Amino acid sequence: MDKTEMLQDLISKGFFPRELVPAFTTQSLASIAVTDIIPSIVQFNRLCKTSVYGRHSIARVGHSRRILAIPNPIHQLKLFQTIVENWEVIENHINLSDLSLSKPIYNKDSKRAFSRARELADISVERVLRSIHSHYLLKIDISKFYASIYTHSIPWALHSKLEAKRNRNDRQLLGNILDSDVRVMQDGQTVGIPTGPDSSLIISEIIGSAIDVEINVKVKGIRDGFRYMDDYFLFFGSKAEAETALSEVRLILGGYELEMNADKSKIISLPEILEPQWVSDLRLHQISSNSVEEECKHIISYFSKAFEYHKRFPDEYVLVYALNKNKKLLVEPDNWPLFESIILNIILNCPTAIKVAVSIFENYRWYGYANDVSRVSLTINEIILHHSRLNHGREVCWALWLAMVMNVSIHDSTVDEIVNQDDPAIALVFLDLHSKGLAKADTNFDYWFSLMNESSLTNEFWLLAYEANIKGWLSTPNDYISGNNFFSLLREKGISFYDTNKLFTLSDIDDEKEFDRIQAESDDEDLTSGISPAH
Repeated sequence: MDKTEMLQDLISKGFFPRELVPAFTTQSLASIAVTDIIPSIVQFNRLCKTSVYGRHSIARVGHSRRILAIPNPIHQLKLFQTIVENWEVIENHINLSDLSLSKPIYNKDSKRAFSRARELADISVERVLRSIHSHYLLKIDISKFYASIYTHSIPWALHSKLEAKRNRNDRQLLGNILDSDVRVMQDGQTVGIPTGPDSSLIISEIIGSAIDVEINVKVKGIRDGFRYMDDYFLFFGSKAEAETALSEVRLILGGYELEMNADKSKIISLPEILEPQWVSDLRLHQISSNSVEEECKHIISYFSKAFEYHKRFPDEYVLVYALNKNKKLLVEPDNWPLFESIILNIILNCPTAIKVAVSIFENYRWYGYANDVSRVSLTINEIILHHSRLNHGREVCWALWLAMVMNVSIHDSTVDEIVNQDDPAIALVFLDLHSKGLAKADTNFDYWFSLMNESSLTNEFWLLAYEANIKGWLSTPNDYISGNNFFSLLREKGISFYDTNKLFTLSDIDDEKEFDRIQAESDDEDLTSGISPAH
């Protein structure tokens, strides 16, 4: 294994959350980081003791939200370096678990530096295969896994709690180094780890694998089982064994300062339902194109069924699935206005589907189909207006991105809501859109201007303070970047975190896996029963 290559891949493909729009990039950082930045990263860390990561809000199931981290490179690079330098030790520790199906696998040819050993869509199949000779499934969900991880439990997991506490001041102990590297990224906080970078998958599996080993030793009667991220699926011969195991696992989790989600942890009598009814029904429905009239009826029939199921199961990804299933569909030109209207209706009521919608619009544009610009504009502006008021980062960001792809202007009243957002991703996408003439020229940027200073380079607005400055989008009379050794070096080397030339291409989405990816992005730490349909 080439550690230099692994480190470059982590920086270029594992830095930003995958949920951000395609313009966000760390490729230029990766191109020079190993040679020009990493050798001095410890010195940079001494000068800057802690930083605060940017926050980007995305939807989870129901009405809950999850905060993704946009980590400051001054400390994220140090964490990446620690992981790569000690990868053999970390990998050997993770491999002690024979329960985990979410072990991080390094693949230089993947879109991410590290991916999980198994896909989310495999889970339903595994539940069937492993249930043979068992009568009960014990399903255990760890409550708010990433958000509740106690950073001091990292050395507990790697070295045992006894050894870690005995050597808590040993700065050479790998667990202590990782603990420190994570804490300094979040202003010294010991509760939670940043969600989004590939490093967090690795940290979570370090802890998860230690828990797995304890479960195998202490929990009796397990006939088969596995863990995927923060969800355990353990199979037993009797309900009494499952009930005893439930109590034992609760104690094991408590030893790592983690709690079981009481609402989602349960004992299920086998056989279980393998997938929701809506998945089975929508998979069987097809939209044929034998004639314009027949195709029109099939479109209405299919999406009527999808809308019905959306009403019945509002907390599940019905509309994302329905749209994704027909992403390759090329309707007759006479039916395009109908299909376009359905897409707009879906993204208005389920903005998580915007990523899929963008690829559909791009596909139809490739084939020469024209969009109804007025209707597209009204939909985009309504999405932005509604979700800006709710501080929904992902929905606003992707709607702005769709506006840029479709060359749609943002209404003045909508702009007034956007420019007060605290999300740095929203700010940069909008500033890009504004620079392209798609928002009023005299936009008032007073709030974002107030963040353009040296102190912002180490707080949650670091990305805005750096990128908007080097792009000239929010120019200030004082050159505050020159006062920061780290960011002045990035500027000198021509490092940028936002590519204004990067628009959406069809290759940005893996057609066959996009539903599972969107579901995983929104729900990594909250897997629901039987919602991983095959395609």
